[in-house]
Amino acid sequence: MASNTAILESDPLNWGKAAAELTGSHLDEVKRMVAQFRDPVVKIEGSTLRVGQVAAVAAAKDASGVAVELDEEARPRVKASSEWILDCIAHGGDIYGVTTGFGGTSHRRTKDGPALQVELLRYCTTTANLTRPRVRLCLLAVAVKYICQRSGCSVK
Repeated sequence: MASNTAILESDPLNWGKAAAELTGSHLDEVKRMVAQFRDPVVKIEGSTLRVGQVAAVAAAKDASGVAVELDEEARPRVKASSEWILDCIAHGGDIYGVTTGFGGTSHRRTKDGPALQVELLRYCTTTANLTRPRVRLCLLAVAVKYICQRSGCSVK
């Protein structure tokens, strides 16, 4: 019988890890979700987001309820991506949603990226009429997506 070692060593999508997490009973999975929900810190690294973590962020009444932190292993990727974006901007490059508007306003250019990001959040929360838990979940999902896709966001 062939060994699965070669498959596991070249598993960039972490299918082996996902399969390993599915072993055990339904009760074991519920226990893991409850433990993740009760953990006061949600660490994001850009590749996984667990049900218990999402529920913890949604249920938090304010920032003191649960802390969301960038995993140490993700910091070098985030830093390199941010430096690349800043270098592109310094050399006159346009970055969608950073130096340009988004959607129907993507043709507009700006040099005030931080203000543009605030406007994006304001736009999303007012046009979609999102509640605070939904806004927290949207921000969590965006943070994980940004880290995963090497978007250029900074650690700050």
